Amino acid sequence: MKAVIGSAVLAAFRFLLGGCSAQTTELTPSPTTTPGADESTTVSVELSDDGITADGQALSAQSEGPVQVGQPLYNYNAASEGSSATAVIITQPGTYRLSGTLSDGQVAVDLGAEALDDPTAVVTLILDGVDITCSSAPALVFSQVYECADTQAKITAAQVDTSTAGARLVLTDGSENALTSTSAGAEGALTTAVSLNLSGQETGDGLLSVTSSSTDISGAVHLTLNGGRLMVQAQGAALQVQEEALSVITINDGKYFLNGGLSGTGDGAASQGYLVVNGGEVVALAAGQGLSATSGLQIQGGSVLALGSTVGPVDPGSRQAVLEWTFPQQQNLGAALAIESGSGETLLPYTTQRPCSALLYSAPELTDSASCTVTVNGNALGSANAAE
Repeated sequence: MKAVIGSAVLAAFRFLLGGCSAQTTELTPSPTTTPGADESTTVSVELSDDGITADGQALSAQSEGPVQVGQPLYNYNAASEGSSATAVIITQPGTYRLSGTLSDGQVAVDLGAEALDDPTAVVTLILDGVDITCSSAPALVFSQVYECADTQAKITAAQVDTSTAGARLVLTDGSENALTSTSAGAEGALTTAVSLNLSGQETGDGLLSVTSSSTDISGAVHLTLNGGRLMVQAQGAALQVQEEALSVITINDGKYFLNGGLSGTGDGAASQGYLVVNGGEVVALAAGQGLSATSGLQIQGGSVLALGSTVGPVDPGSRQAVLEWTFPQQQNLGAALAIESGSGETLLPYTTQRPCSALLYSAPELTDSASCTVTVNGNALGSANAAE
């Protein structure tokens, strides 16, 4: 690990050794694999306010099969007025391709309590141009499928294997998808009671936009992001997992814009256990911390920019360089930030999208620079030199 000597008053500037891919603040495509999606037996589900079809067959409350309608909403906000939302429930393992629009509805996955211990109880949802809004509950819920984690044991390491998780989301290449919850009392727009994998396909340019009046994406155990593009706007935390000393958020690849705490409180990504970035590109904005982890934040690769009122400590087990900077005063919306190397090369140009008082930045270029300078609107605030 490298120590850093900073020359700016009221600024913290720290480097940790390592390196990987380059930083971008745009949600550009990122190639990745699609684990566990068998499209040869995929059920095509078309969503519409006029009715739901599965493989072209119209569904009713009397329909039998893996996709059912006419059931109560999951995680319903009882404080809401009476809801006429359409609930679409997936009840059998398999792969389901979702498309179409629900202006007030929900898709839920529930294979029954016995599924939690059944490794074959796996549901893959392929999002292919789906737009779901729910006024009184989450738009998408994973309730009961196979849980790959031992939920009775505390984690002893930051790296977890969720490759066999029963809850899987895949973003179709070239698709634009949206999940929205307008209920402030709902748990989020996308909630899962089990470990969840999110992946892209070959080109990795599928987009999922998630918007909520509370937390956006809320998980109970592990959340692994393997690819695709994710844009999150939340009044509370943009992304969170909540099992204390158990949960892990892992980012392996993809492009992620996490904008949390729009109500004035909340983090960009928050884990009650570890938060690990192994690759991909992450921009996290927050009223609180851009990235927050109770057990530890590790940056092993990829590119990260986190802005908020404070920055949390980075675990010394991280292999990639990290810059942490606290501004002498809050920076306003539209401030032109830049991080420059000792040779004058601009490593990161960024225009603030909301006020912030601190930043965390990680990219391989930091390891190549003996010193860096932070500037705001062309004015240098300070510099730092890395030392062993």
